[in-house]
Amino acid sequence: KAGLQCTWSYEMARLLYHDLGETMFEGPNLPADEKSLQAMGRALTIHPVKKPEMVYRLHAYYTKLQLTEAQQRISLLDREAASIKRFLPDQLLPRYNQYLPMDLPPPFKPKTRFEVIEWQYFTDRTLYQNIEQVPALGLTGVDRADVTAITESARLLVTERDGRHVLKAKLQSGYRRVDASRGVEYILDMQLHLKGGSVILERVQLLRPFGQVQTLTTTIGEDQARIYFVVPLSGIVQRFRQFMDNYESLCLKPKFAIPTTLLVVVFKDDNPQGAEDIQKLLSTYTRKYSSADIRVIYAKGKFSRSVGLDTGAQALAAGDLMFFVDADVNFREGFLSRCRKNSVRGKMVYFPTLFMLYNPSIVYRDESPPSEPKISRNTGHWAHYAYGMVCLHKADYSAVGGLDTKIVGWGAEDVRFYEKFLKKPEYDVFRAVDPDLLHRWHPKRCDPQLSAAQFKMCIGAMAEGYASKNQLAVLYLNQEMKKGRS
Repeated sequence: KAGLQCTWSYEMARLLYHDLGETMFEGPNLPADEKSLQAMGRALTIHPVKKPEMVYRLHAYYTKLQLTEAQQRISLLDREAASIKRFLPDQLLPRYNQYLPMDLPPPFKPKTRFEVIEWQYFTDRTLYQNIEQVPALGLTGVDRADVTAITESARLLVTERDGRHVLKAKLQSGYRRVDASRGVEYILDMQLHLKGGSVILERVQLLRPFGQVQTLTTTIGEDQARIYFVVPLSGIVQRFRQFMDNYESLCLKPKFAIPTTLLVVVFKDDNPQGAEDIQKLLSTYTRKYSSADIRVIYAKGKFSRSVGLDTGAQALAAGDLMFFVDADVNFREGFLSRCRKNSVRGKMVYFPTLFMLYNPSIVYRDESPPSEPKISRNTGHWAHYAYGMVCLHKADYSAVGGLDTKIVGWGAEDVRFYEKFLKKPEYDVFRAVDPDLLHRWHPKRCDPQLSAAQFKMCIGAMAEGYASKNQLAVLYLNQEMKKGRS
């Protein structure tokens, strides 16, 4: 008689039951996929919640959702207030500015083409950006979480602003850019599914404003900690001489030298004569500098980078700060400071991205290379694919099971080791470019006996390390022109 229909069972399942599942709580945050977000936004109760940890995470999620809605509401009220400002009498404007200080900073206005803040373009699966090395990549991780959250915020905003009940918002494409003066700007082209079955296309422009600056708990390593260099060698003496020149200038010569220990792991079976030459070379430094702590460890079998590093690590104590480094890498004083600061036992490990120098005979041609090469796109590139240089404590090395010593030949061991830390939520992996860590160019050979994946990685690294695309193109064209004349 009341003219009301009973709620359908499937509707009750949506409102009163949403199976989160144990796997949704494996990481530090709740999942941010669109389907889960919308389901959790509609649900009145959540089941099952069997752990106190889940209660805290649910509370954090809904608090964040309320904060996002409040920010969008503030933005809506701000626009409404700004729209009536022009109708206010002049004598009321001071009071308006006093009680409604909601105006956001204006967008940054570039004065030159170099100051333009470019937009990133994205779809629900791919992020496109103006970066030569990675022009397009899958929308994953924090980027997916951000796009999913802002799409849901746009759906709620459109519902509140226009009074239309938007059941679902499907992203077609969008733009995103960070304006350091005001926040993250978004332009979303969406397909909105309204109550009643109709579907409309709409563009929504949003701003996620920056809040007040807050101080975070600082995580920093010991500034005076001794650094233990671990260098695996197969008897390549000339490259190691250059490394020792660098090591001497920073760690042995200065009156107040940075406290370091050098562990050289030599594979004697690979090159007996080279191993003997390395021992003689190191002896000259220990005689010259009585306080130098230089140790040689001999490893058995053929050269293996992972075995060499693991052998050196096993010779150290749990609290020792290690720096895994190759003999063809130059370092500066600034890096040694960051190696200490960015490595915190039990909390943080430092995987710097080093700068790979190009072939000097191509870059400088008939000129002499400078003693201190500049970082530019004409002198080298950031080795975003390399994870071999790392600063960490021996205890943290052991906590993740160390390097995979079963890997034979070039490559792959560094990537797997890096991924071990990513799977440990208690660790913060500090990954950043370091301008004081340079890889010297040297001729390279990729062993055909490598696995297909390792050989492909080796060839790719070798090709990318010769010179810039422009320099290689000029070199090729000059050769073609010489052929044409002959």
